[in-house]
Amino acid sequence: MDTTTVQQLQRQIERLQLGFVDIRYKIVYCNRRCEGAVWYMVEDGQQIPIKQNALRGYADRLEVANLQRRGKETDKLQFTLNCGDIHYVLEAGVDSEFAQSLVYCLATLTPAQLKQPIIIQPEPGEDNAVLFARVRTNDYRRVFVDRAKLGSYETVLEQAIAHISAVTGNRPRSESSELATQSAHLPEEPDPVPSDSAPLESTSSDSAPSDSASLGSASLETVLPTSAPDPATRFQTIATWTGHKPSQLRAIAKQAKLPASSADMTPDQQIAMRDAIFLDWALKYPIWQQPDDCQAAYQNTIRTLSPNATDAKIWETWKHTITRQLAEQQPQPKKSLVTAST
Repeated sequence: MDTTTVQQLQRQIERLQLGFVDIRYKIVYCNRRCEGAVWYMVEDGQQIPIKQNALRGYADRLEVANLQRRGKETDKLQFTLNCGDIHYVLEAGVDSEFAQSLVYCLATLTPAQLKQPIIIQPEPGEDNAVLFARVRTNDYRRVFVDRAKLGSYETVLEQAIAHISAVTGNRPRSESSELATQSAHLPEEPDPVPSDSAPLESTSSDSAPSDSASLGSASLETVLPTSAPDPATRFQTIATWTGHKPSQLRAIAKQAKLPASSADMTPDQQIAMRDAIFLDWALKYPIWQQPDDCQAAYQNTIRTLSPNATDAKIWETWKHTITRQLAEQQPQPKKSLVTAST
């Protein structure tokens, strides 16, 4: 494609983005009250399950709003994502697990990361009433946090609100009469009612394009960058570190209930496979009382690393952890009970 053609396309894109537009605000309720979905919107008093498993956009505003819900005043966490003509307002109880996991992740993002699109994924817990928030940066890296190191939720919430306001320049609605008016026209969450709409797609992935044309709700598996590492090459490399044979890798995938072929694995499943290989390697050493002890040690190792840590970095750190534990459990030489004769 020549330079003239590229310039023409750029001008066409710019023209599409100019002119009058209707900025709309839509609330996305993030809870388990809608049958068959983990988040949903409301239209004409009816719950509309959201099929997509992620929402991508620019961080716009984080706040705690005192709202009327089911005839009672309640505090809700509201996080607004700018997705172009539509601004989605993710809403959850301020003390809910979804709100807390979202706030802790947002508080750790750098200003540079917040100026790029981010990805929010709801993740259901084992309990039917529990919902977590998973956050990914624009390079589709999952954000991991150690809550104990960040402090109390109340403190981190204040820091996150100030952090996002400083980056975006947007104040909480409670501090702006114009935004308060916009918020007043957002729909109120109805009482939960059964829905026959299609349930939420359960497929998850790890991707996000860098342009704003694809902002909004989307199944992440549809936007996997072409630069993502080849799964087969990835696991061949890992196997050279751990000494696993192809038949052993297949057995690990089967035990972890993952696809037999790495080509069929989503990015999330690739991470699960990598972790399963590293754990299987470590379990051969007689330093664990229970397999769960190995799992706990691995998770602790992961938490010490950057969310963007490569497979090689994780491997080297994990191998060092095992080497250190082996050294610590080596029997110490016994002191001689024979005393020197005088």
